Amino acid sequence: MEAALDNRVYMHDYLREFFETAVAEGAKDPAKNYVFGDEFDESRNRLFVQFLLDHQIKVYENTADIFLNGYSFKKGKSWVVPTAQPQYRMVRTMFEEVKEFADSVFYDASAWTMAHAYGMPFAKSISSKTGNQIKEVNAPAFPFPNSKAYAYLIDWSDYYAPAMLFDLQKAGVHVEIVNRPFASQTQDGRKDFPAGTLMIPVGFQKMEQEKLVNSIQELAAKHHQKVYATTTGLNLAGVDLGSNMVGAVTQPKAIMILGTGIQANEAGEIWYLLDSQLGCPSPKSIQSKSEESTYLTITR
Repeated sequence: MEAALDNRVYMHDYLREFFETAVAEGAKDPAKNYVFGDEFDESRNRLFVQFLLDHQIKVYENTADIFLNGYSFKKGKSWVVPTAQPQYRMVRTMFEEVKEFADSVFYDASAWTMAHAYGMPFAKSISSKTGNQIKEVNAPAFPFPNSKAYAYLIDWSDYYAPAMLFDLQKAGVHVEIVNRPFASQTQDGRKDFPAGTLMIPVGFQKMEQEKLVNSIQELAAKHHQKVYATTTGLNLAGVDLGSNMVGAVTQPKAIMILGTGIQANEAGEIWYLLDSQLGCPSPKSIQSKSEESTYLTITR
């Protein structure tokens, strides 16, 4: 404590110089901005923007549709991080792709690119245009369709769609998957859906319709998922909802194998993803051979 107090002037000067030189260094970077955003995954976008804000990195709205480095960044679904800012060195760490090292001895984290760790599309930009600064991130509140539905549809592209599926099945909702792309008439008009879209057929449920709708609405709010309603199984394009390209989804029942030959760190990562992020519990031991046969997926 005494040492810190004795050196307080030096430490304050050092901290101020660190951020001042960061702005100057960032202004010299050929990349004026990093642009990022996943057009189809709002939850992934929200998590990554919050991650940047937690590290005091300035993030701004992207004001125009742009195409960079093979990626299409849409207005309203992408963001801009300027390099000329006090946290420039942190920005560079988050986005730079280090492919060569002067020394063969280094921490494995030296090669990490956080944007890649999030699976986030991003690219450098020589433009310095930005929109409004993002001060906070709020989860979207999607209106639930109020029309009578033949089926409800959920896009599988969102990060939390698997958690939504697992909770629907736990609630006793019968869910099917459409294995081909299609376009359907929904409460928002025509909507193109990718292969893997979840379908909840209203007439193929064991529960009362009111309970079904309440369950879907409650879980959609919990997982921030947009639910689409269609009044017919005949689609505008692609396969129809009664096609043989549509099938029931079996509820996953996974178990993790641990012990000799299994990396504890990797096992922990998988467990965290399944249990904490997706809400899919995965026991980590089997009591008997007969119990093993009850699991659908074994992870190691």
